[in-house]
Amino acid sequence: MNSIRLGRSRVNIDELMHDAFHAIARRAQARSIRVTMCVPAAMPTLFAEGDLLRVALDNLLENALRYSDKGGRIDVEAEETEREIVIRVCDDGWLIEPSDQPHVFDRFFRANGSGGRRPDGLGLGLYLANEIVALHAGRITVSSAPGAGNVFAIHLSKSLLAHEARHEAELVADSRQR
Repeated sequence: MNSIRLGRSRVNIDELMHDAFHAIARRAQARSIRVTMCVPAAMPTLFAEGDLLRVALDNLLENALRYSDKGGRIDVEAEETEREIVIRVCDDGWLIEPSDQPHVFDRFFRANGSGGRRPDGLGLGLYLANEIVALHAGRITVSSAPGAGNVFAIHLSKSLLAHEARHEAELVADSRQR
């Protein structure tokens, strides 16, 4: 899958997250699941394939909603560190067994949920999210522990940040070649 050429453009992380948040919030509210979002005011703009990043984020949010019980919570947050942009989806839903955590991004993998419950779905959402993030030279991590819940984090390198003049020149050159 790494041979795909991405159609990169400016992606405002704040807008990407707000759009994804609002898309899931109404459905979560109908199930009495509290959804919160915390995004710093000045998140940087990335040069990335925005539609694909949205699919990756939507898949993480869909899983959080699917595996959260009525009255649960989902928190969406972002931060900028020295080297990367991190987008986290945290929930207090079904915990992922430690033995299953290394496999949650495998194609068709479906872990048993808390209490041996079998999840719905095909086991493709996390796989696709992971592949999309990998196409952006990033990674997704997962942690799951009693009392802490589940945390899925998208880590995107700051190499995707706007070296605006270079990227704009590449975009112009690409458009002229078409």
